[in-house]
Amino acid sequence: MEIHVTVDDDPQALGSLYAQWLAKDPGVRRGGPLETRYAQLGPGEMGGPLETVVQVVGVAGALVTMLTSIVTVALTWRGTRRDGVKARVAVVRPDGTSVEITGETPQAVAAQVKALGLLE
Repeated sequence: MEIHVTVDDDPQALGSLYAQWLAKDPGVRRGGPLETRYAQLGPGEMGGPLETVVQVVGVAGALVTMLTSIVTVALTWRGTRRDGVKARVAVVRPDGTSVEITGETPQAVAAQVKALGLLE
């Protein structure tokens, strides 16, 4: 499974969340390396904007721990911003289906993961 972090229509804000928060957080780093994915290039473009930050979760049991770390960092980051930008966190299953995680506490994240059957 993969955890995807996005920010609606603001690649610079996502870059800030990634470089200054997610990549430096020990709880997030403990889950393994973060991967950055960029928007597809159009004709004549030199580089696309940052689109998604991804963390691959190899063991289902680690999913709750990793999601809790990422959601906590994303909420803390959002609290420091004045522009109202919100990060979105989703779990992408091996079959490609995606589920947005909306919990804002460790307990809410764990309950949502369990209710969605993501640990099976």
